[in-house]
Amino acid sequence: MIEFLKKGKELNNVHMGMSVDAVYSELGEPDEIIGDNNSGYLHYGEYRYGYDIKRCICEMSIEFNRLEKKYKLKELETEKYGVKFYES
Repeated sequence: MIEFLKKGKELNNVHMGMSVDAVYSELGEPDEIIGDNNSGYLHYGEYRYGYDIKRCICEMSIEFNRLEKKYKLKELETEKYGVKFYES
């Protein structure tokens, strides 16, 4: 989760453009599917993956309201307007 929050490129070995079938192979059956074959969302706990008409991942997100446990985010660093911020 931390790498996704920092870089936004991959979430649980799922990346943008990946096929829904490949997501199933990687993560198994989702907890919930919202939508149909044309578009929708696959839910795996607090993780949501949106797919398009090509059945490829076009959106990834973390639904914090679905978190079952608290995460402690340690040693995060970000930069905005040339100023670095540190969070623990």
